[in-house]
Amino acid sequence: MSISSVREQMRISRHLSTDTRLPFQFTGIKGTLKNSVRFPALALLAMISTAITANAAPGAGVTVQSVRNSSFHPAIWTYVDQIEVRSLRLLNGIYEKGRKNVDSDYELLQIVKVALGDLNGDGKTDAAVSLYHMKDDREASEVAIVLDLKGVPVHVATRFFGVGTEIMDLSVVNGSIRLEVSNAKYCEGQGKTVTYRLINNKLVGPDPFGKTRY
Repeated sequence: MSISSVREQMRISRHLSTDTRLPFQFTGIKGTLKNSVRFPALALLAMISTAITANAAPGAGVTVQSVRNSSFHPAIWTYVDQIEVRSLRLLNGIYEKGRKNVDSDYELLQIVKVALGDLNGDGKTDAAVSLYHMKDDREASEVAIVLDLKGVPVHVATRFFGVGTEIMDLSVVNGSIRLEVSNAKYCEGQGKTVTYRLINNKLVGPDPFGKTRY
């Protein structure tokens, strides 16, 4: 490009107030006046703003895979009739430690099913998770809620059902968690449908079988 061409572009650029020039490359020639295309300044700013917003936006929510590798806080009745809560990190949907025989060294936490949906109204995908937990010879089923908090899956709420209750099915419908549960002792093996909603990070809904425990 000649010095006179550069001066001509600089002279023209000083008079551009409502639009700008976007250089394109054609066969190795850059920045010449005839190889420029005019864009309204507001349109270009909008394009830049959209790109920045897209890059900075949080993720769409949790996934089954991210939930299966998250930390949970299961609850279970102890021998002294208290609920013990622990933090356990799952690897591909399961945590297991101790000897294979069920004794004082053994503990198991396993995901049974994951249902995805928006549970707190923020437009991002959350998860309702049915868990089976065994510690020593105590076992329980519970449903856990996992939210997307700044791109990280976080277990925020649990509904503990106690020993003998089986979560047969789990789904998210219009922001509510719907469960099919059964307990042979309390309802002669017949299932019940119960629905919960997440309110202030607490699962609100009925207790289908009362306070069940070992």
